[in-house]
Amino acid sequence: MSLSTIPKILKDFAVYIDGTRYAGQVSEIELPKITIKKEDYRVGYMNVPITMGLEPMECTITMTEQVKGIFLLMGMLNNNSGSLVSFRGYQEGEGGLDASNSIEIQMRGVFTEYDMGTAKKGDVPSYKLKIALQQYIYKQDNVELISIDPYTNTFKVGETDQLVSSKKALGIL
Repeated sequence: MSLSTIPKILKDFAVYIDGTRYAGQVSEIELPKITIKKEDYRVGYMNVPITMGLEPMECTITMTEQVKGIFLLMGMLNNNSGSLVSFRGYQEGEGGLDASNSIEIQMRGVFTEYDMGTAKKGDVPSYKLKIALQQYIYKQDNVELISIDPYTNTFKVGETDQLVSSKKALGIL
């Protein structure tokens, strides 16, 4: 019989943009959805979904302060690779040896949208930044679980590159 466990809860996080830490200025981050793109293939009696790669990814950061340096990143490509956004988090459960772990997410992309929200005297403001992602790496306890990089034609889950057969077929491996 297995005892149910209390899920781990995100206790704290920090966001870095191009190496600058925005402590106390980021209230929320909406991490990207990783969606495999499918197209229906219909011929004769067959109706089969075919994998066509991944859908574009985006990330949204909600800040509580307008930061001049971030405004200057709008649409900019730093060294033709976009801005580097790092998310570092710490989640913890109740008791046991595996009660906590670290989360590290590296994302590279271009700031495509600033939502200035509304301003009201006495309220903490909320500004949203949208980033079109070009690269995504997700780690837990320093173990890479997902790595997506279209420039190197890589989609790794764990240690397995899901695109290795297509790279071999194209002669780029």
